[in-house]
Amino acid sequence: MKRTKFLALVLVVAVVLMGAGYAAWTDTFRVDSTIETGELSVELSCAKNDSDAEVKVFEVEKNRYRQGAPNLDNIFVAEPKIDSKSNKATFEFKRLFPGTKAYAKVKAKNTGSIPAVINEVRVDYETLNAGPDGVADLEKAMMVEYRFTILNSLGYPVPGKTFSGTCALADLGKELNSKLRGEKLDPNYEITWWNESQGVEDAFTFVIPHDALEGDEGENEKLNITIDFDFTQHNTFVKKQNPQ
Repeated sequence: MKRTKFLALVLVVAVVLMGAGYAAWTDTFRVDSTIETGELSVELSCAKNDSDAEVKVFEVEKNRYRQGAPNLDNIFVAEPKIDSKSNKATFEFKRLFPGTKAYAKVKAKNTGSIPAVINEVRVDYETLNAGPDGVADLEKAMMVEYRFTILNSLGYPVPGKTFSGTCALADLGKELNSKLRGEKLDPNYEITWWNESQGVEDAFTFVIPHDALEGDEGENEKLNITIDFDFTQHNTFVKKQNPQ
């Protein structure tokens, strides 16, 4: 979501110098001023192909992650979808298991003419199917790794504007607000979870630790996670206590 304030004003001032009561040279000039407002617009600009969503699998014996393989791991990764009307990117991963990481990569660009500031980041999650034991185990076990970079209008990273961390899903909203609230995107700047720098990927990574669930905990569960970035124009941003 975003909050915008618009002001449309056309100002015309006419000043006419005229003679009065006697013949004289006269002339007229007019000041014609038009004032136009800009636009606050932050749009998703990537997450359009299979490479923007992937899964990695932890091999206990080798103590490292490898690229997930559909034939070997029976994992389903849907092609990401962008809804331009609602400004939403949708990622879908199925048949994950302990020891898997699901990567979601996306870019958001300030396509307007006004600097935009992140006013709030809201994280909501809901277990749609609690599995056979009736307990929402997955959301409790889920960890999130994140790394974002702000890029300038030429596509280069802005110094000091890379943010990263790892936290439990329950703490993600508080952590993102503490790092991103108040950060500014100038026109044609991007915030990206899609860039790769020095071998480190910018992404949202949803992790099911290989040792976090036991028995049938987390089996056949379906977890929906929504992350909303609320932008406001730069001059209306007010510092306040983080709500999450």
